[in-house]
Amino acid sequence: MHTFAEYAPRLDAQVAELVRHNPLAAMISTDHGVPVASHVPVITPPSRLHAGGARWGHMARVNPQWQTFDPARPVLLIFTGAHAYVSPALYQREPTVPTWNYSSVHVTALPQILPQGEPTMQVLTQTVQAVEAVRGNPRDMSASPARFHQIVGGVVAFSLRITAVPGGVQAQPGQPGRALAAGSRRARRRSGLGAGGPRHGRGPAGETAGLLPGFLPG
Repeated sequence: MHTFAEYAPRLDAQVAELVRHNPLAAMISTDHGVPVASHVPVITPPSRLHAGGARWGHMARVNPQWQTFDPARPVLLIFTGAHAYVSPALYQREPTVPTWNYSSVHVTALPQILPQGEPTMQVLTQTVQAVEAVRGNPRDMSASPARFHQIVGGVVAFSLRITAVPGGVQAQPGQPGRALAAGSRRARRRSGLGAGGPRHGRGPAGETAGLLPGFLPG
C-alpha cells in the first residue's frame, strides 16, 4: 500500500495496536487469477507485528474461499480503523480542499489450514479471549464450551505466517503543514477523528465491542 511518509505511524507499536483493536480483516486471495475476499477475525499479539510471526483466523466452512488457500501463495489482510471525511470549512482559510482521514494496516501472510478438532477449537476460544480482552468488561465464557463444540465442525481455522507488514497510515493528504495541523486539531475536537461528513469508528474499544456474534457461525 502506498503510504505518505509524513502520515506514516512513528512507532511499530501503533500499527500493532490498530490491528489488535480492529481484528476484523478483509482477507483477499485469488481463485484462478480472480480476487476473492472475506471479512474474518484475525487474532494478533499486543506486541510488534513482524515478518515470520504467526497469527490465526477462521471462517465458516461453507465459505469456499478457504479452498483457494495455498501455503506458498500469500494472502492480503487489510485492517481498517476509524475514518472520516474532513470538510474544507474546518481549516478556516482559503484555498483549501476536502480530504478523508483514515487509518489502515496491510499485512501479507501465507495461509495454512489447521486440522479439525482441538486445533480449530483452540483458535475459536483464543479468538474470543483476544477480542473480549479489549472490552472494558470482558465476558466470562466458561459456560459456553458445549456450544463451541456444536459449531466447531462448521468452521475452518487457519494459521497465517506473516511475510510482510507494508505499513500503516493515518493520512490527511492535500493540506500544507500548518493549516493541516490546525484543521486536524479542530476536527479532533469536534468529532474525534474528523468532521464535516460521515464518520465511521468510535475509537479502539468501541470499534470491537459487539462484533463477536458475527464471528462465529451459530
